[in-house]
Amino acid sequence: MAGPRVASEPFGPQAGRMLYNLADALHPERVVDLVPELSRRLRHRGLGAIRRFRLWLAWLEWEPLLSGHARGRFWRLPRAERQAACARFRGSRFAWRRRAWAEFAALVEDALEATPHSPEGA
Repeated sequence: MAGPRVASEPFGPQAGRMLYNLADALHPERVVDLVPELSRRLRHRGLGAIRRFRLWLAWLEWEPLLSGHARGRFWRLPRAERQAACARFRGSRFAWRRRAWAEFAALVEDALEATPHSPEGA
C-alpha cells in the first residue's frame, strides 16, 4: 500500500517545510511553494527519483547537526547558515556528493523557474 501513496503524494508537510527553506536559501527574492511542481516532476521521473530526492532532502536536513556546523536542523537555521550548508554540499571533496547536489539543485532550480511567485510574500 505504500507504493501508490508514494507515487501520488511524494512529499508530506515536513518535506514542504524543507523545500520552502531550501528555496529561500537558494533564491531569497522568490517566495514559492515548490511541493506541487516538484511532485509533478518527480512523479514523471518515477519512484527511484522520488526516493533519491527524499534521501537527499533528509541528508540536507540533518547535515548541519551531523557535520557539527550548527545546533539545529536545516529548516531551523538562519538563511546564512542554510546557504553555508548548501555550499558545503556543492563544494564537497567527494565527487558523488557533488554530482548528487547537482541533480538535486537542478530539480529545485527548474521547479523554481516553473512556479509563479508572490512578491508580497503571501
